[in-house]
Amino acid sequence: MLIHSLKLQNIRSYSEQTIHFPRGSTILSGDIGSGKSTLLQALEFALFGVSRPDLPAEALLRKGATHALVELNFSLGTNQITIQRKLKKEKEGIKQLPGSIIINNLKKELMPIELKAEMIALLGYPEEFLTKNKNYIFRYTVYCPQEEMKLILQEDAETRLDTLRKIFGLDKYKIIRENIQIYLKELRIRKMILEERTTLLPEKEKNLQTIQEEIYHFYQQLQELIHKKTSIQQELSQQQQQLQQYEQQQQQRQQLLHQLQTVEALLQEKQKQLQQMQEKMQQLLLEIQQFISPALLTKQELAMHIYRTEYEKKDFLTKKAGMQEKQTFFVL
Repeated sequence: MLIHSLKLQNIRSYSEQTIHFPRGSTILSGDIGSGKSTLLQALEFALFGVSRPDLPAEALLRKGATHALVELNFSLGTNQITIQRKLKKEKEGIKQLPGSIIINNLKKELMPIELKAEMIALLGYPEEFLTKNKNYIFRYTVYCPQEEMKLILQEDAETRLDTLRKIFGLDKYKIIRENIQIYLKELRIRKMILEERTTLLPEKEKNLQTIQEEIYHFYQQLQELIHKKTSIQQELSQQQQQLQQYEQQQQQRQQLLHQLQTVEALLQEKQKQLQQMQEKMQQLLLEIQQFISPALLTKQELAMHIYRTEYEKKDFLTKKAGMQEKQTFFVL
């Protein structure tokens, strides 16, 4: 960054002044109250705007004035930049007005906070300084009041180092380093816990292998049992079918036995009747022989009596033969 000129209107002791800076180094010298600090404050105001408590608007506006202006012309790399900021006194107090920035003849009207964001981006400062009231980088690298310089020099080395880290955006690296240490510590603890947990891992793996082998053995036995179960079920089904056949045959046998008993009872009854008829026939023959004289009967009556007797005998023999056939069938 190379400053070319600084224009002031109603800034502290300056009513209107344009200062041109030659190429090279510039030394500001003069008595106390001659305006050296005003130039540095105007430069800070042009770049970043007002800030509390270090650079309030009340400290910049010239007494008795209602408007103020600062215009800074500088080059940054290959860019020619002109930035302008304004102040205005109102009933509520002194406020910043919208300003402008010209980059390579391209002008943009921006609000104060937008101008600050634009400058932070151009200068490459950390974006976090956009929300901070204090301009750390400018205060500790460009313009540092004597009292604040004493405070810096009197602090311990670690505090000064932290300040420089904040100024140049290096504090995040310290935070990263500290966080890494915390994370590494946590990783070491987790590693110890995991190592402790995995101490018995070989034994557990061996037990797992043994259990897997047992499971495989049990699986084979299970398959054999399933096969046997299937065979037994098939055999049981066959035996059930045979049992049903036996039960049907048993039922048929019971029915046949019942019929046989009925036939036997009927046969006994018929045999009894046959015996009675035979006895009756014998009695009739005896009566014929004893009490009926052939001379008393005519030849025709005797023939009829014999015919009737033969017919009854033949009928009886027929019934007897039929009963014997039925008895033989049921016995078989």
